[in-house]
Amino acid sequence: MMFKLGIITDEISQDFEHALDVIVELGMTHIELRKLWGKSIVKLSEEELRYTKKLIEERGLEIALISPTLLKANLFNEREYNSHLEMFRRAITIAKFFDINLVRIFSFWRIKESEKYWSLMINKLLPLIDEAKSEGIVLALENEYSCIVGTGSEARRVIEEVRSPNLRILWDPGNAYVKGEVPYPNGYNMIKDYIIHVHIKDGIRLEGGKVKWVAVGRGEIDYKGQFEALIKDKYNRVLSLETHYSISGDKERASRESFSSLKEILHELGVI
Repeated sequence: MMFKLGIITDEISQDFEHALDVIVELGMTHIELRKLWGKSIVKLSEEELRYTKKLIEERGLEIALISPTLLKANLFNEREYNSHLEMFRRAITIAKFFDINLVRIFSFWRIKESEKYWSLMINKLLPLIDEAKSEGIVLALENEYSCIVGTGSEARRVIEEVRSPNLRILWDPGNAYVKGEVPYPNGYNMIKDYIIHVHIKDGIRLEGGKVKWVAVGRGEIDYKGQFEALIKDKYNRVLSLETHYSISGDKERASRESFSSLKEILHELGVI
């Protein structure tokens, strides 16, 4: 199989040990670290980090990236920005502790007339990109519907303006869908050469425009076409579940359902 299959652990449970056991049971090989035991990955103590590493190694799993909520912040609040810079440096330290070089970031909360402040957003990204370069870290910028960069076309614009190999795209078709972009083929074709990681979620648009999250493959996103394109384009990194979906509050059950339907699609394509 060319794809590596993974999940953000807290999409299953905040009980990290239990989440890892479920992941092993399901046959996934990679994980993202976002929140463990109710705490952000960047808030874990040194002792907690060592214990986390031990649990992961015992189960033979691999970490795909560190996924704190970096730069989900107010673009105009300097104190908040500086606190995120501290969080960013902590994330780099943690990435090095786990011997990986990929850290997720965002692009500040979306605001009215975001276009007016695009240059300010870029200027506030640049120090992180420069620091990442000096530390041997690659930043995975997620297109996030609640942030300034929410679509494939917006992500492409950032890449073209920054022009740094230390900034790549975490492609989330579901987030692009929420923002009204057709994820595949439209959004994907804008950024396919810059993708370093992929999140998988699916949804349906309700009357009035709000999106309801559903199991992967049960929504309106063309995941069969998306995966065919990733195969054609020789993507060989991680497909990571981040479904935002739950069944009566049960995230584990929802993640199991989504993983099963994800495998069905991949089986149809002859990938597994």
